[in-house]
Amino acid sequence: MKKNKIYFTKMTAAGNDFIIIDARAKKNPKPKRKEFAKKICDRHFGVGADGLFFIEKAKNKENNFAWDFYNADGSIAEMCGNGARCVARYCFDNKIAPKKMKFETLSGVVGAEVFKNQIKIQMPKIKIIFKSINIPSELNEKINATYLTAGVPHIVKENSDWSQEYLFDVGEFLRNHASLEKTNGANATFFEIIGPSKIQAATFERGVEDITLACGTGAVAAAVAASLRGEKSPIKVNMPGGTMTVVLSSDLQSAELIGEAEYICNGEILFG
Repeated sequence: MKKNKIYFTKMTAAGNDFIIIDARAKKNPKPKRKEFAKKICDRHFGVGADGLFFIEKAKNKENNFAWDFYNADGSIAEMCGNGARCVARYCFDNKIAPKKMKFETLSGVVGAEVFKNQIKIQMPKIKIIFKSINIPSELNEKINATYLTAGVPHIVKENSDWSQEYLFDVGEFLRNHASLEKTNGANATFFEIIGPSKIQAATFERGVEDITLACGTGAVAAAVAASLRGEKSPIKVNMPGGTMTVVLSSDLQSAELIGEAEYICNGEILFG
């Protein structure tokens, strides 16, 4: 039986890896996207990635393109800061968009600017839902956290235990906690202030259901929580996969995310 081919590019930003497919290209067939995402993002039976982007034509002519983004489990995600950096560089390098661009996501129109491999993303509007919320816990600790949206919801906890076991257990607990507003759960982000305007952070991401090497919206969420505790913008955010810079507005309602985006490979995916 003859297999279909889809041409793809794989990129990474601070260890977050993504598959990008130009869905505008006539040579690319149209798979059932949710199932395709689960298959192709699998690290044993697919290419392996944290998420999959389809690049599409923008609905509004004022914007350069749109994306359709899926997590590794096939769920739809509203926004991804690290993915946005990869997509912005890909679309600039492939002449889909100029150096300064705007593109459509489920969280709204996102702005980006490409400086070689450094990419600046104007993130969606930040909404602080609770500066401080006490979350009932069966994990033998009182959990006080900040709850906000930075394109996607994050529950942010100041932290000092960076063992993988602790991050996974508490991250999984917070990600699914019933006391959060009715969404598809929240990402759970941990941070620790390690110097002036410098923090360490990690995120348990919904859709991946694990601690990832980096999370762009998580970096922004952690920077906001650190700012509420007195840290000054810009804030350097160290995540397991790399470092990003977050520039916050004085009212903490907007943020720029700055960091690298690198190519891994181009290839053909066989399916069908």
